[in-house]
Amino acid sequence: MKRIDQEFMSGVIGAALLLVSIAGYSQQFPARPVRILTGSVGSGSDLSARNLGPQLSERWGQPVVIENRPQPVIHAEMVARAAPDGHTLLMGQISSHATPPSLYTRLGYDPVKDFAAITLISKAPLLLVAHPSIPASNVQEFVANSRQRPGAIRYAAQSGSSSGRLTMELFIRRSGLDMLYVPYKGPAFSLSALLAQEAQVSFLSVAAAWPQVQAGKLKAYAITSEKRFSGVPEVQTMIESGVPDFESTLWFAVFAPARTPSALVRKLNQDTVEILQTPSFRSSMLSQGAEVAPCSPEQLTVFVKSEIVKWGEIIRAIGIKPQ
Repeated sequence: MKRIDQEFMSGVIGAALLLVSIAGYSQQFPARPVRILTGSVGSGSDLSARNLGPQLSERWGQPVVIENRPQPVIHAEMVARAAPDGHTLLMGQISSHATPPSLYTRLGYDPVKDFAAITLISKAPLLLVAHPSIPASNVQEFVANSRQRPGAIRYAAQSGSSSGRLTMELFIRRSGLDMLYVPYKGPAFSLSALLAQEAQVSFLSVAAAWPQVQAGKLKAYAITSEKRFSGVPEVQTMIESGVPDFESTLWFAVFAPARTPSALVRKLNQDTVEILQTPSFRSSMLSQGAEVAPCSPEQLTVFVKSEIVKWGEIIRAIGIKPQ
């Protein structure tokens, strides 16, 4: 019995010392400049990082450097391999965490196991918009009209596995539609094609599409967020419009390398979430067509797993083969 008691006390003391060590480590953070690796300059992930970086720097008393990389999988792999000390972070997104497992046969990281989730930063919904020539004023009328003309409606989206394309394919499958996919180099080209009536419908960002809706050049059917978007509260969600369980957003989230001490993960989460909840940050995100979405590390992990499953099913359904 004495031996068991000694082993038990030894374990308790060891665990206590470990907690003290981790807590002390997190209090010392950051000891040098912090890097946030993100996408290309001007991209959604870049803007999110640049909104967050200066406020973290002010809070931490150390520079927060934004490093841009053109390929999401490249900077994600770099962070996955970095030291788990909180000084190298990732502004992750769909194209770094949700779609790569279905697009690459040899991915250099596991989107779940190789990262410590910190928090979602924001979610930017898409607008389902159509050329005014389409004889429908809402989603239900559009679905009914499209079913009467299978293959006649052309939708514009960036080529490959872009969010616009995957969102439209999700809509097609949820609504039983048959539409023709017309690929373009990017969202700006898709918008131009819609205005020129080369295509009739598309999912576009609020920032890009809403000015055209206000000008009467496009009409908005619905928004892809789970709840109405405060930037355009008059527009119904896809769910309200009769498409059940429909959510598709461009999301951005902070990740650290796996094995980052739990106390440091909590500090990163707490400091970031406090910034997200300030009116100035909320306003900044809203001006870019996004809403802040603070959450716990555990909630972010669950969310990423669900995104991998959802978009993986669509990627396989439309026949995109992993490379």
